[in-house]
Parts: sequence; structure tokens; C-alpha cells
Amino acid sequence: MNELEAFILIGGRSARMGTDKYELQLGGRTFLEIARSTLSAAGLTNISVVSNGTEQFLPQGFTYVSDIVPNRGSLSGVHAAFSISRSTKTIVLACDYPFVTAEFLTFLIDRAAEDSEIDAFAPLQPDGHVQPLCAVYSTIVCRDAAAKLVSDNSQNPSMRSFLENVRAGFLPFSEYAHLPGAEKLFINVNTPGDYRSVLETEG
Repeated sequence: MNELEAFILIGGRSARMGTDKYELQLGGRTFLEIARSTLSAAGLTNISVVSNGTEQFLPQGFTYVSDIVPNRGSLSGVHAAFSISRSTKTIVLACDYPFVTAEFLTFLIDRAAEDSEIDAFAPLQPDGHVQPLCAVYSTIVCRDAAAKLVSDNSQNPSMRSFLENVRAGFLPFSEYAHLPGAEKLFINVNTPGDYRSVLETEG
């Protein structure tokens, strides 16, 4: 198996935004293009895009995979990534975190490699909340755990419940606070107001 594959998650109904978030632009590039560029700059060459299959006009020039078990939220996307990945480790990145940097991803990957006893390694935001949509996962173990959750129709699984079913490790903000732009790495763009704030900040 190869060392690391990367998957950009673009699925989700984007109900609050009113449009597909991967099409939003910042600095002349779409969020999808930014995510791929960031992963590439971190040294990742095997990069795919996970779609929920409802998008009508996906841009050319990307390798796409679709959710295998739809309508299970973000877990559908990571499950598809684990199912397709042929690497020992898999990294996932949601497209709506345009401020994640290659320097941070490199730091995250290196730190994840230091502990062979964990199956999932995710950063903690400055407010202490875990960020599982920019994280490194052990492919086989996480694939099996995700498959069990998405196939159980008796519950509505979350990424939090998924992390509770694997050996998870976390990167405290204090350990990456020294990196440039650390405070805004996980500014999430969910609404038109969020997007306007991002454009004003960058403008």
C-alpha cells in the first residue's frame, strides 16, 4: 500500500449557503482549487474529490469518487474515502476550510506518524472543538468502523460517534499555535454571511 492518499470532501446540501461551497472563490480560485493546491503543496500527489453525487456541474480536471452510502452526513464522505483509498493512511480535508495551510498539513501528518497506536489523528480548534474533517486516519481500521456506522439505519451517525469507535488522538491548539495563520485555519464558511466576512478579511 502507498503511504498516504488525500480526499477533498465537497458533499453536503449546503442548505445554509444556498450554493455549492466548493464553487465559492477566494483570491481568484475556487475553494476546491484551493484545497487541492494546499494538499499538493504539502507533498501529496494522490488527491481525489469525494462528491455526494447530487452536484450538477462538477469542474473538469479532478478525480471524483461518490458516496457509497448516501445521506449519512460527513460520515458518508469519509466512508467513501476509506473505501477507495489504497494507502495505509488517508487524509481528509473539507473544501470549506480555505485557510488550512500546507505547513499545517505537513505538521499534522508528521505528528500523526509519531504514534502508531492511534487510528485517527485530528486537530483541536482554538476553542477546543475537534476538527475531524482535516485529519489523518488509518485506512483499514477506520474503513471498517465507518462502514458499521453508515450501515446502521437505527441511528444517525456523526463524526463524533465515529471517533468514539476508533483509537483517536488529538493535536491541541497549543502545539500548532506557532504556525502562521494558526488562529484562522478552521474558519468555516457555512453561510453567505460567513463568506462575506471571509472576503472582507482577505480584501
